Amino acid sequence: MRWKNTFLWNGKPLYYNRIDQNNLAERSVEIPIAFMFLAQLEKRQNLLEIGNVLSNYENALSDYLGLRSRRIIDKFEVALGVENIDLMELPSAEKFDAIVCISTVEHVGQGYAGHAEDHDFEAPLKAIAKIYDLLEPAGKALVTVPFGKLLDGGWYIQFSQDYLNLLTSTYGIPAPAISTSYFQRIATELVELNPRQLWLQTQPEAMAETDYGWVYPYGNGLAVIELTKQVEPFKLTLDVPATPLTYHKPISETLSRDAFDQIYGVFKNLRSLNLIVFPDWSASEAEIQSALSPIIEAVMAHPDRAEVALLIDTTAIAEEDAGLLISSLLMELLAEQASEVTEEPGISLTGKLKPFQWQVLRLQLHARLKLSCESEEAIAQAQADHLAIVSLEQFRHQRITQLDTGMWTLQESRKD
Repeated sequence: MRWKNTFLWNGKPLYYNRIDQNNLAERSVEIPIAFMFLAQLEKRQNLLEIGNVLSNYENALSDYLGLRSRRIIDKFEVALGVENIDLMELPSAEKFDAIVCISTVEHVGQGYAGHAEDHDFEAPLKAIAKIYDLLEPAGKALVTVPFGKLLDGGWYIQFSQDYLNLLTSTYGIPAPAISTSYFQRIATELVELNPRQLWLQTQPEAMAETDYGWVYPYGNGLAVIELTKQVEPFKLTLDVPATPLTYHKPISETLSRDAFDQIYGVFKNLRSLNLIVFPDWSASEAEIQSALSPIIEAVMAHPDRAEVALLIDTTAIAEEDAGLLISSLLMELLAEQASEVTEEPGISLTGKLKPFQWQVLRLQLHARLKLSCESEEAIAQAQADHLAIVSLEQFRHQRITQLDTGMWTLQESRKD
């Protein structure tokens, strides 16, 4: 896969963070977002950072913008220039022009880093209300949190939209004061250190089932919350009854290593543009070969074949049997095109995936190629009926193009 150096935040291209300090997941996008937020501030004389994060990524730009003089508080981390203070104990009389808080509030009240605390599911919301209370009139704050399905991870809370809405309905932050953007991690390089990543700004509804630690380690969804202090008086009220919401456990805590290995095995075969077919394995071998042969031939002959992967669903057949049939087809086609094929065909089998594995694989799929004999049952089981459908003729006349978001798509070839 060809990775992109930039992502879009509200239409603005920003460079992904590539400093390898703890850069395994959401740091890739939240660091550049945080620095852009600070750089655009009109007033930055009185800055507060909650959680010692940005000091690991600073350079001469911080000196130029006057950011190093900010006050940094962190309840637990002992470091030069960091005050070990609990955010919730800061006097409300203290006010700040701007506050930045990167992936920190989700740990408030959750026993983070092995420190015993009373488990308060809504403590992260109370922390955000406290941040709002600490702002000067017209002051601004930026807070990032993991987002998707509402999770109790023990040492963190992953926010959902219903949970986030409590900032207004329960904790009294005016709705006009809150602006939120949402990011989903679409792809990650399968390496242990500083992987390249693809994050896409999206809508919260698209992330309702996004988990933490699945399919990629750590955060797979992110909410970027911007606060602007309104002129109307705000009374910080934290002693309120908890709202009855359902907090799930991260699916990663229940999965075996095999479940991860299986889906990563599929991911290793993915390329920039990933297509899928769902053969009807109950048809005769001749019918299946007749349906698959022109598809595989078209993929092998496509001008962008080095960037195209074709996945073949094998839910309803033993992978060994499917492998023999596909290998036979490939051998015939390779023999016919021996002088033309220079790259290894990007063709692979899905294996028997479970629904939670299909859920994450669907994010990687761009379209379904229409077969003359295909399994509607398999399509329904994979919940792949929402995928764009591309005919063989369309595919032959389309080229793949990378969008500004970093995603890839098929577009009609330009005719000179």
